[in-house]
Order: sequence, then structure tokens, then C-alpha cells
Amino acid sequence: MRIISGSAKGTRLKSPPGKKIRPTSHKVKGAFFNMIQNRIVDSRFLDLFSGSGAVGLEAMSRGARACLFVDRDRDSIKLTRENIKLAKLQEKASVRQADVLRFIGGFSPGEKCFDIIYIDPPYLYDKISEILFLLGEGRLLVDGGIVAVERPSNGNGKWGFSPFLLLRKKIYGDTILYLLGSCK
Repeated sequence: MRIISGSAKGTRLKSPPGKKIRPTSHKVKGAFFNMIQNRIVDSRFLDLFSGSGAVGLEAMSRGARACLFVDRDRDSIKLTRENIKLAKLQEKASVRQADVLRFIGGFSPGEKCFDIIYIDPPYLYDKISEILFLLGEGRLLVDGGIVAVERPSNGNGKWGFSPFLLLRKKIYGDTILYLLGSCK
């Protein structure tokens, strides 16, 4: 695993041991950043289910002003902090160990602080609709912001309700990447 582009380009990141964390592939990560390349500079980025932190680190390397990494797993948080140090991006990064749904629910509707939100839960996670509902109520995402959701392409990663418009959907092997935008 490495950072693909930007100020920390080429930095080798620590990979998670075993199969507890499923890092976003270079192909998916590269495609996502190509889709949002005009929005990344000076953005505020939220990496939900951050795992190793690779996606948020890529965002900061490419010019995001700040990134908040959120994951409930202690090992993921430790790995994210180690990778932030390796990339020398500590001044732009914040890390929070928390359940993602509770974290988002703790913000008031109208509390808008992120331009881009990346959601990459474990493939068997089934609360995507709840997360999108809370974000759609005006929690965390600025008007005109975008949400990306990474899910398995085998059909196990579907969700029901979404208050967002589907801007793009791309399949990369066993992964589907959804890019969502505000209905406003």
C-alpha cells in the first residue's frame, strides 16, 4: 500500500495484518480521486471506517485542508496513526475512535463541516441507509458536498434508502464505488 499522488506520493503505508481490515485497492482509490480531482484541494475530508487511513491520507496528500479519520476498531486507529506519521501529515489529521453511526448521530442537523465524506464499511455492514439518512438530515456534509460509498459488487452491499442523488456508479472487480451528491 502506498500513497499514489501529491505531497506524500510514494509513501509506503503499513498494511493491516490478516484479513480483519480490507484496504481500498489502488485501482478504486485512484479512480475515486480522479472523479473528484477538482474538489479535493482545500477540502475538509471525512474518512468513515478508516481502516488503515489510506483514503484520507491520499486526500491530504492531494491537497485536502484536513481529514478526520473515524473507526471503532482499536487496531485500525493505531494503524491509521502510524500511517499518518509515515506520511508526515500529522498537522492536517485528526483521529477518532468511535462507532460511525453514533459519531454522526452526535452532531446536530445543520452542523456542516465536511466537503467530502468517504464511507468504506466492512462488506457485511448493513447500516448504510441509516448513515446516509443522518448525513441527509444536514449532519456533517456541506451543501454541494459529495459522499462516496464503497461496497461489494456481489450484491451483499446494497442499501435501501438514500437522500442523495446518484452521480456515478463504477464497478472495479469485487467493488462498487458510488458517488452521491446532495438533492438540494
